[in-house]
Amino acid sequence: MVIRRSSFERSHSGVIVVVDPLPPSPVPRRRGHIYVFSAVALFSVVAGAWAFRMFNISQTHIKAELILASESGRGADPEGCVTHIMEWYGRCAAMKSLCDASVERMMGACLAGRDRSKECIPFVGRGSDASFGFAECKARGVDRLNKKACGNAYRSIDQFCSRQPDTGEG
Repeated sequence: MVIRRSSFERSHSGVIVVVDPLPPSPVPRRRGHIYVFSAVALFSVVAGAWAFRMFNISQTHIKAELILASESGRGADPEGCVTHIMEWYGRCAAMKSLCDASVERMMGACLAGRDRSKECIPFVGRGSDASFGFAECKARGVDRLNKKACGNAYRSIDQFCSRQPDTGEG
């Protein structure tokens, strides 16, 4: 028994069975997913390149400002460093997240500009108080957007002064 079709297969019983390939689909094959994936991949590459460029520009800016903070720290007391850093923070041209994260580094550079062992004595032990820096920031008239940076600046004074050898704490 032979069944005629376009292609043949021989079964184990000796009967030749003809199997047709699948008929063409009435719906054409769509390739939209390839275009969507390509667009997402292209967007990701462009966004990543832009973010990398902005990060490098921001890091260059912050490195230059660290040198200036160290120089200004030579002639400033701890409160003067806070004033300098808050002025810098207001005009920071880097990415906001990097400006926020760099307040402590900037304060460290400013405070390290000279020996602060005598200047740190009034700050010893004040960092354990949860409201340390709050009244000082309020007296400075710091707005809501800069409150965290101001608090971080005062926290940096506490951290710096707790490491000073002549304060009795560190």
